[in-house]
Amino acid sequence: MMSMSKQCILVKKYVMSYYSYKTVDKRGKETKGKAYFENEDQLVRFFRKKDCFVIYRKKIKAINLEKLLPIANDKDISIFSKQLASLILAGFNISEALKIVYEQTYKKNFKSAIKEIQEEVEKGNSLYKSICLYEGTFPKFYAEMINIAEETGNLDNVLESLSTYFIKEYKAKRKIICAMIYPALILITTISVLFYIELNIVPSFSDTFNSLGTSMPAYSKLMINFSSCLKNNFSIFISFIMIVPLIIIFFIKSGIIKEKFDKKILKLPVIGKFKIKMLGARFARCLSISQRSGMDLVRSLELCSKVTNNSYFEKEILSVLNYINKGNSVAVTLNKLNIFPSFIISMISLGENGGNLDEMLIMAADLYDDEIDDSINRAISFIEPVMIMVLSLLVGGIIISILIPMLKMMEAI
Repeated sequence: MMSMSKQCILVKKYVMSYYSYKTVDKRGKETKGKAYFENEDQLVRFFRKKDCFVIYRKKIKAINLEKLLPIANDKDISIFSKQLASLILAGFNISEALKIVYEQTYKKNFKSAIKEIQEEVEKGNSLYKSICLYEGTFPKFYAEMINIAEETGNLDNVLESLSTYFIKEYKAKRKIICAMIYPALILITTISVLFYIELNIVPSFSDTFNSLGTSMPAYSKLMINFSSCLKNNFSIFISFIMIVPLIIIFFIKSGIIKEKFDKKILKLPVIGKFKIKMLGARFARCLSISQRSGMDLVRSLELCSKVTNNSYFEKEILSVLNYINKGNSVAVTLNKLNIFPSFIISMISLGENGGNLDEMLIMAADLYDDEIDDSINRAISFIEPVMIMVLSLLVGGIIISILIPMLKMMEAI
């Protein structure tokens, strides 16, 4: 018998097509848009019910500029889940609850997605199937949790857990972004100051030194030669600075070197430990929710490995699922991989022995969240003076490389 997940994929792939259309109503007002329909006949019938005539329609690929933009972030999903859980707990059916949430949502793309999901639920589809039809609105992990929740009749509790999970994810990501803003500004300032000095100040001194024939130290010559090279090839330098990072990001995200990159990150002295704690906390919280919702252990591990967004981490976990499926201890098996913090392994072991794995995992995730917060705060307090020192050394080095030849020239006079 085909699993719900595979059925959902088949519905998406073979039933729904993506169309670009243009319609006109009885008043002559034209409307353009893009949407999913089973076929062209359904598209025409849909707009005929709204007293509109389709004057143009074309099947297109499901990739467009709007789809490249995030429909909802972790905070949006958390609020949506919290509101939906509260309404279901209050006695509303899913369709009614989605209608109310739709009216309370202000983000345009997300509001549109909720409306479309609500319409699918009204047609008789499950919430899980409706979410799958609009892939990209919610992560796969979210859809799978909804599937299990509907199967077990535990939708409100699972939505509450998902709300907590996604708000914690949002806060963790936000802290990291905020922590990187100041170093990024210092770095941009440093590069800008360096370019300004090399392009506008150093050349004027270079002409003076060359005309007087003053001998210069090696580092001063290096600075002047770099200034000349930068001035003559400025467009190439700018292109290099802009394009190279994009190429690196493309290769990392495309999967060509992603697994090697993800593995190297985990092996770095300071950053690696921080990353392992983050992955461990995310994995533990995800596994706790899936276990609490009633999902079987192997399926939970497979799904949670993908939530980490680390291809090496995911590959290592997937490689041992057969051992766990045969009844081996999860803690012992995962410990052999050497990718989890020892504390999380200990908590998994306690949870397995005590029959309260979900509670132990939540406790481990909460403790690591606190540690991550402390690590971020320490990193900020360390990075700020280091970046200022680097800026001072670069600017000071350029100034000294100019001043020393000038002092020698004055002594000669």
